[in-house]
Amino acid sequence: DEDDPEWIATKKLFYNPSGWMDGGTSYGVALGGQGAQVVGIGDRPTKTTEITIQNLEIFGVGNQLNEKIRFSGGLGATRLIFFDAIDWVDVSDQVEDLSTSKYIGDAFTDLVFAIHKFVDSWYFLNSLYIRDSEAAYVFHGDSQRFADEVMGYYDNACGTDIQTHSSKGSIGFRADGVQGLNIDGLYIHDIDNWSDLGNSDWCGLYEGIHAVDEDPDIQYGYPGSRAHGMIIDYVSGSFSNIRIEGINSHNGEAAGLIVYKECNVTLENIQVDDIHAGSVLTSEEVADMRLPNLVPRACGVDIKDDTVAVINDDIGITTGNNIDGFETCYDDITDNDQENGMYFRHSKNMISENNNNDMNLILIGAIFCIALGLYTIYRMNCLRLNKDGEYKSIDESTPLI
Repeated sequence: DEDDPEWIATKKLFYNPSGWMDGGTSYGVALGGQGAQVVGIGDRPTKTTEITIQNLEIFGVGNQLNEKIRFSGGLGATRLIFFDAIDWVDVSDQVEDLSTSKYIGDAFTDLVFAIHKFVDSWYFLNSLYIRDSEAAYVFHGDSQRFADEVMGYYDNACGTDIQTHSSKGSIGFRADGVQGLNIDGLYIHDIDNWSDLGNSDWCGLYEGIHAVDEDPDIQYGYPGSRAHGMIIDYVSGSFSNIRIEGINSHNGEAAGLIVYKECNVTLENIQVDDIHAGSVLTSEEVADMRLPNLVPRACGVDIKDDTVAVINDDIGITTGNNIDGFETCYDDITDNDQENGMYFRHSKNMISENNNNDMNLILIGAIFCIALGLYTIYRMNCLRLNKDGEYKSIDESTPLI
C-alpha cells in the first residue's frame, strides 16, 4: 500500500529509487596510496609501487549522487554512530525558513539521539559526536539555535555524501600516486553520471568543495556530477593501447583521460571518442548556472599543468569527432596543434617522443662542440711553449710588430 505510513517512512530511509550508487563516487578500478581513498583526489599518494595491468575491460559504472552537507562543530564534523553525516535537511520539516524549522526525524536518527541521551559506553557511541545546539533542536525544538549554530555554522561543507566522503563522480579507472604503473591493453566504456547539479542554497556560492582535503586544482567546482573514463595524478609509468568511449554526464564535466599534476608518464596508442558533457541541459539552463556548478566541459584527453607526459607522435593520441559539451578541449587548440593532429588539451610540459629524440641529438652535439673547443684551447697553449720547454702565458708572448 503506497499510502501506508510505515511504508512511506521506510522508503524515506532505505529506498533508493534510481538503483545506482548514490554515494559520492563510483569506480571500476581505483588504485591509491596508503590509506582509504575516500578523501580528496591526490591526498594520499604514497607507498604504492610497481603495478602492471594487461588486457582489462571496465564498463557499466554509474552514479547518481544524493548530495549531503558535512555539518561541523568545535571538534570537527558532527556525525552519527557509523561516521555518517546528520541529514538535517531530510529530518526537518523544511529548511527554507530555518528559524521556524521543526525536527520530524526518522527511525535511525531518532534511535541515535536516544543513544546520545541515555548511553555512555563508547562500545555503542562509537564515532558519535552531537553538539548541544543539535540536541536542543531535537529535544527542545530550539529552531533559532538550529538556524544560527547548526545550519549557519561557518565551516559546513556541501558537495559530500551521507558518509561525508569526498565526491568525485563516476570514474572508470583512477590511480593516485602509483609509481611504476604500467598498463598495456585497457578498454573503458559506458561510464555514466546522472547526478543533479550541486546545491547552491545550503552553502552559498563556492568554487570548490572542502569536505575532506580536496585539491582545488583537481576538484574544482562541483565534482559530484563528473563522468571520467580514466584519471591519474602523482603517477609514473607507461600507458599503451588504451581505448575509452561512451563517457556521459547529464549535468557536469565529461572526459576520456585526464592527467593531473605531478605525473611522469609515457602515452602510446590512446584512442578516445564518444564523450558527452551536460547531455540533458539546455543552453538556457547553462546560462543560468551558478557556482559551484561550472559550464559542462567535454574533453578527449586533458593533460594538465605541472605534469610531464611523453607522447609518441606516430601512434600517440587519437580523439574522435563525437566529443561534445557546452565547452570542449578544442577551444584550447592552437593552429600548430591542428597541423600536427593534436586534438586534445595539453600542458606546456607535454613532450613529443620524436622531439625528445631530437633534443638528445642536440645535447650530444653541444657536448661534442664544447669538448672540441676545450681541446683547441689546450693545443694553442701547448704551441706557446719556448724552445727550452718553458711555458709562456699569452700575455708574455712577443706581440706581432
